Amino acid sequence: MMTRVYRFTSCVISVLALSASSSLTACTAPKPIQKPSVVAPLKTVVVEKPEFYFDDRNWKIGYKAAQNGISIREYVLDGESVETWTELVTQQFFLGLQRKFTLEDFMEGMKSNLGQKAEGLKWSVVNKSDRTITYEWQIEDDRRNHHEYEAGHLILGDRGIHLIRYSIRNVVDAAVRRHRWTDRLNTIRLKPTSFSLGPEEFISRASDGDTIAVELFLADGMSPDARGAQGRTALMIAAFAAHSDTLMVLLEHGADLNARDQKGMTSLILATMADQRETVKLLLEHGADVNVRDIEGNTALDWATLLRRTKVMDLLVRPDSAR
Repeated sequence: MMTRVYRFTSCVISVLALSASSSLTACTAPKPIQKPSVVAPLKTVVVEKPEFYFDDRNWKIGYKAAQNGISIREYVLDGESVETWTELVTQQFFLGLQRKFTLEDFMEGMKSNLGQKAEGLKWSVVNKSDRTITYEWQIEDDRRNHHEYEAGHLILGDRGIHLIRYSIRNVVDAAVRRHRWTDRLNTIRLKPTSFSLGPEEFISRASDGDTIAVELFLADGMSPDARGAQGRTALMIAAFAAHSDTLMVLLEHGADLNARDQKGMTSLILATMADQRETVKLLLEHGADVNVRDIEGNTALDWATLLRRTKVMDLLVRPDSAR
């Protein structure tokens, strides 16, 4: 079975402090009226997310990743995978690219990239506005036995470019579904949500696996090692919840792999306790220390033994095998 034609890879890319001084007045001078102190408003992060509806069938996340300001999530139908899909919905976000490309230039880059990889490409624009483009393309490459249809929707956001795509391999079925999906995609708009630029909200976004929000918090100056309840960092929370794409963003921004919470737990220990094999493997690949002990003297391997976490045991016994 042929895998997907392409996944995007691309390179992407202060608060002013005011001070004032006042001189002391003589003791004989009348006491000035004190003005009430003004509390500076808490800075907020505005996260724009596309609101869209798939259909009544059961869709699940088949793949997710984030790197260099680009995040991707691929949704497949129940019973399928990103290797064996018949229909696929992809959501991508490109941080900062709205400053470098117009939507037209971005789309032309996609078209050129795809045209170099497949023959028989037919591309058309369905609808276009100042901040959105809905397009569709079809490939009928008999030489490579590759047939595929895609409808996509580009949105120019304030912090980046959003792309939502629907793909189907059976071009006969695509003829039936194309209007339904182009109409559905064309109605997608961005919904802005404001969050306080503080560690609690930041860690909450990481707990939810909200990779776009985490990326924006970091871009706006949030420390990747900010602490929340029990002294836990966003990396610890993402590791425990197995949000691998969020984890990658945090590691990319220099999050401390071996930071410890109030109980001495590290991200590796927490991922081990949750029996998250892929997360443990990812942490070990990036150099997590298996010998760190919590305040009770237990390492990640000790916890795996105590809790019978068989999925991760072999990785912790031979950590070099994961690197």
